[in-house]
Amino acid sequence: MITQSIKYAFAFAIILGGLNRGDCAFTHTLVSPEGTVAVTVAQDSAGNPSAGETDLRFMATCGTDTAIEWSPLGLRMTEPALSGTFQFVSQSDTSIDETYTMVSGKASRQRNRCNQLTLTFTAAGGVQVDCVVRAYDDGMAYRYRLHGARRAAAISEELSGFSMPQGSRMWIQETQSGDMTYEETFDAYTLGDSIPVDRYGNFPALFHTPGGSWVLLTEAAVDGTYGACHYTISEDRRSLFRIALPQAVIAGGLPWETPWRVAVIGRSQGTIVESNLVEQLNPPCAISDVGWIRPGRAAWSWWSDNTSPSSLAAQKNFVDFAHEAGWEYVLVDEGWSRAWIGELVQYGAQKNVGVLVWYNWADLDAPDERASTLAWCAAAGVKGVKVDFINSDGQDRMRFYDALVREAAQNRLVVNFHGSTLYRGQRRSWPNLLTMEAVRGAEHYLFEDQERGWPSPGQNCILPFTRNAVGPMDYTPVAFSAVTRATTAAHELALAVVFESGLQHFADAPDVYAASPGYPLLRRVPAAWDNTRFAAGAPGEYACIARRKGDAWYVAGINAGGARDAAFELPYVKQGTYTADIYADDGQGGIAVSKAMINTQGVVSVSMAANGGFCFVLDGAYDPARDTLAVRFPAAQGETVRRRAVAVCREAGAYRVTVAIPGDYCVRIIDVRGRCLAHKMARGRETERIDAGRLSAGVRLVCVTGGAVRYAQRIVDR
Repeated sequence: MITQSIKYAFAFAIILGGLNRGDCAFTHTLVSPEGTVAVTVAQDSAGNPSAGETDLRFMATCGTDTAIEWSPLGLRMTEPALSGTFQFVSQSDTSIDETYTMVSGKASRQRNRCNQLTLTFTAAGGVQVDCVVRAYDDGMAYRYRLHGARRAAAISEELSGFSMPQGSRMWIQETQSGDMTYEETFDAYTLGDSIPVDRYGNFPALFHTPGGSWVLLTEAAVDGTYGACHYTISEDRRSLFRIALPQAVIAGGLPWETPWRVAVIGRSQGTIVESNLVEQLNPPCAISDVGWIRPGRAAWSWWSDNTSPSSLAAQKNFVDFAHEAGWEYVLVDEGWSRAWIGELVQYGAQKNVGVLVWYNWADLDAPDERASTLAWCAAAGVKGVKVDFINSDGQDRMRFYDALVREAAQNRLVVNFHGSTLYRGQRRSWPNLLTMEAVRGAEHYLFEDQERGWPSPGQNCILPFTRNAVGPMDYTPVAFSAVTRATTAAHELALAVVFESGLQHFADAPDVYAASPGYPLLRRVPAAWDNTRFAAGAPGEYACIARRKGDAWYVAGINAGGARDAAFELPYVKQGTYTADIYADDGQGGIAVSKAMINTQGVVSVSMAANGGFCFVLDGAYDPARDTLAVRFPAAQGETVRRRAVAVCREAGAYRVTVAIPGDYCVRIIDVRGRCLAHKMARGRETERIDAGRLSAGVRLVCVTGGAVRYAQRIVDR
């Protein structure tokens, strides 16, 4: 269900220069609802490094830090001929606040809340161009909307880009020569160092600015009206990540909207991990009845025996195992036969195991063939399709994605795109799209680069902050029997929680899983989550993530490099002491299972071996107030974030504010009338409890100030 509240009142400023209306200069600052992110858009030439191409530009700040420096905005068109210079006509603004549910993902309930600015310009040939900018509390986005008297237009170049601060640490992915599958590695550089610029260009790209902001660049709402874009880095301006089209010209009918250019922005890497911004920028759900869509775990035979998909007997064995494990599906990869797939479907139905089947995209490209094949799958009782080797970002291939997922929904089939483009938020519109590959996953243990140990522990520890941060990732995890892996078995097991995918295809063989001490966890771990929280970590070093399903919190971590103790707090969990099975490293590369008492009122510390990992489950730990109101903020600028510094929790008849900031700080509680209800100087860990009887109805504001921390949160009673 979607509920929407549109508000039209928020502060803005627009400055018009002393020029005629067609040549006027302006500056407009758009602020996110809670004031954490601000976007300034300007049209001028003075001091504009891109003025030779376009005089329209933007910048973004996170608190006092410049997260994105002045960056160009604009288009170059061949039909009609347009060089990038726009004439300003008008502006309008609005606020968006809507909530909706997701079938799969990081969170089952999401809130799309932002302020939006629309700047309208005239261009050549009777075209009007809207530049639409949104400011979210966890980022910003912009797109172009073309309309006017013309029926069609053609874009030859986007003059848009993101200019990142010099000195930023960045993690960027190599582009793959030939096919576009997004399966290369992410490499770490410092912006300003020598970079082989021609090797890189895939979204997403992650940055940590010298001022302490975290920024993830990507795009959203890509469909067949456009193409999936990349970025280019020029030799003469290496800080500018310029939007690059996947083909020479993209044509579309008017009115026409480009994809959103997206920057997820926060003061902690937790903002990157937890954000659902990419999905929020996509259109609402296009399926009226989603009750038939079932996320789930799948037994998959191809990885452990790539001849097995041609054997009915082998697939029945995997159905038996999926049934015993409580998993929802079995995936039959390349080599299956129509002659026996119906028998397998019936066999699986008796055991409540659905059957997914593999197709080469080329066999589904022609509309008539696609329609007949998907209809046959539905009639045969198949539950979904894995569509492989799509390998292109062009506009024609985006049209294929659109048609396939739409027609699959009409036939009640779930979809997994493999050999695919990057996920760009589509499952909000099409929740039957449960996962996409676009990652160097476990299959690479079997390929030509196995001597390098890819996927490496370091790459695994980058993915939660990059590829998996934007959406579901068909990594096919938990490859215990990979002989070339550098990870421990506990690291592999933890991937079942750390990596999110609406279809989680577990790679290894039934006997390997059944013999593992981690098998009880694999039997219960879900594939769709109610909430996701970042616990601790640093890209390429380690990552600890907590995910909730129902009343249980699953907490897991993976490590790269030497042994370390992961220390974190769990303020979003129901406070108390829990008895849990800890799946951890045994010191020999395997898994040790032990019972431990976990006290969520303090710091939780878990040891990880070199390239190791851990996982545990806290049952009965769901607290609705903590789950929705707990807030993360860095302990101090420049300090590695190992805990959540501020937590605001609703209790019976009260609010409790818990603060843990090094040094002195001040806490203020302000009610809707502007009255200061509490003003307290403190040091270390302190808790302030405010009784509801002291609060007037409406909005309260919690303010914490200390050292480098400047934090405020509104609390709204519904």
